[in-house]
Amino acid sequence: MLAIVLLAGAVFTRVALPRFVERLRYLVLRRRLQTAGVQVQGTVVEVVSANVRVSGRTLARVRYRYADEHGGEHAGQSESVAPDVAEAWQGRGKGSVLYDPERPDASVWLGDCND
Repeated sequence: MLAIVLLAGAVFTRVALPRFVERLRYLVLRRRLQTAGVQVQGTVVEVVSANVRVSGRTLARVRYRYADEHGGEHAGQSESVAPDVAEAWQGRGKGSVLYDPERPDASVWLGDCND
């Protein structure tokens, strides 16, 4: 019985914990940027695999670039999302990005506009 519990703990630590930590960091950043961030339009660069499988499906990420208020160029990527959500942005151009004006390289992809 102890071996089963230890094995389950090891699997959680190896598989689920990194995803949980990634999601928690994203949520904290997004929450902070919703109150102190600057919203700009970003350009989709590519859609890539997130190397994470959930329910048999490999998740994806949208990679994007954006310019801060001083004209500096930055790049970012979305959180892991369902492949169909990410693929909907492939070749579609633009979407909203929130970034931190004090650390312009910190951003989140909102993707809620598409011109």
